[in-house]
Amino acid sequence: MKSSFPLLVALVIFIAGCGVPEISVDVPTSQYGVGSNTLFIHDETRGFDSVGGVPEGIRTLITEVWYPVAFESLAMHEYREATYGDYVFGNETVHQLMMTQTSFKHLTPDSVTGDVTQEAIDGASNDLFHRARNGFSGAPIAQGSFPLVLMTHGDAGSRYNMESVAEYLASQGYIVVAPEHTGNSPYSMIGENPALDTHDTYREAMLPILALLDENGIYAHEKEWGQTYIPLNDLSLKNLDLALLERVNDLRAVIKFIEQEQIRESVVFNSVDLDRIAVMGRSFGGGAALAAASLIDEIDVAIAVAALTQPNLRHLVPRDQRPDENDETVFLSDNGTVYDRFEKPTMLLLNAEDETIIPANLGLATLAGTRLPSLQNRYPQLKSAMEQSMAPVFMGELANSNHGSFTVAAGYWWPELKPNNASLVFMPLFQYDLVDSYDTHQLQKRDVYFFLDRYLNNNINENDNGFEFDFELNGYKVTYKH
Repeated sequence: MKSSFPLLVALVIFIAGCGVPEISVDVPTSQYGVGSNTLFIHDETRGFDSVGGVPEGIRTLITEVWYPVAFESLAMHEYREATYGDYVFGNETVHQLMMTQTSFKHLTPDSVTGDVTQEAIDGASNDLFHRARNGFSGAPIAQGSFPLVLMTHGDAGSRYNMESVAEYLASQGYIVVAPEHTGNSPYSMIGENPALDTHDTYREAMLPILALLDENGIYAHEKEWGQTYIPLNDLSLKNLDLALLERVNDLRAVIKFIEQEQIRESVVFNSVDLDRIAVMGRSFGGGAALAAASLIDEIDVAIAVAALTQPNLRHLVPRDQRPDENDETVFLSDNGTVYDRFEKPTMLLLNAEDETIIPANLGLATLAGTRLPSLQNRYPQLKSAMEQSMAPVFMGELANSNHGSFTVAAGYWWPELKPNNASLVFMPLFQYDLVDSYDTHQLQKRDVYFFLDRYLNNNINENDNGFEFDFELNGYKVTYKH
């Protein structure tokens, strides 16, 4: 570490495998109510799903938007509460697929505790379909100009997987936009797109895609988990790089769409301040968020949760498959990867017992011949990038948390149905107790809020020491200094 650099040094103290003390997380009070809306974004410059082998049609992204609503508006009118069933357009059949036939295994007999009956599983699924979310459908956006947060989900994920932090950010005056990355998102209900009935040109271009939909309007219904590709199952490093670039271009498409909607004076997007843009992602989306921050000039700050990162693997790719010198790439460049350095303010929120990311990083580091994750340094590539960064980087590991701790999934919806212990990553014969899911989500909300307020909104008070905080993670102090 070069002391002349304005680094953000993370001193992370964690104790894994011991009992879990209770933690209390104070989250700043919401300033707004929350509105929610689902829309379809079209990118006519790209084919529908080129990474998945379908270059025809128009790239189409099912997208969720969360935005601030004045409390006065909610008090004066009765707007419909958004439900989880809205995420599947009111289709209970698709909801059941999402609960049982994805990599998350939300509600399967082998993923719940041993005393949970099938009746309880069915009841939980039905309850969630009708359960109200913390937002309202059709409520008007509050007056003002609000920063934009682009949200990118993980591999096999959906637009709601970061819902808790998305809703909270909307309640603090942010507009959050989460596209589903078609092909890498399960049971994509493209058939629900209103443009298929209202825009003849779009429908004509999509005719080859319509032939691939089932009776529920689902694309890739015959594939594993309703997806056309699973990046880490593909042995092609070139395709893995292309999958990340597809996500980066999806985020570019969102920004372009908002710019166009502002010209048309969209009710919501005319309130977006495009001079303040953050990107946030989890898992494979965490890696995509870091890539997007490096490759998209308009993005100002990045937040990566449980992030997968790739070392430079160019030497393992045949010469005729490598990107050309002027081609955009994430980790196949002669000059290193976008993960080697952080050029913008960055927050890294990691899980100390991530049973998915740590082994994946271990395998990739082995291929690359770089430093391997270890008990003493679980995320060596990110730590090295942090130490070399000239931008402030905010990094922390949460003890006794696993890959699903920060996501909206079964453990968040029904903690009483899911196991609350797991094996230690580096000592699998030993078990640990998971941090309470509610506490981890409260922690994520608070830390993301403070980071964005400091580095995106540039809110500096007279007692600000350069973003210096002491956080209580799992009962143990973690200090972040600038």
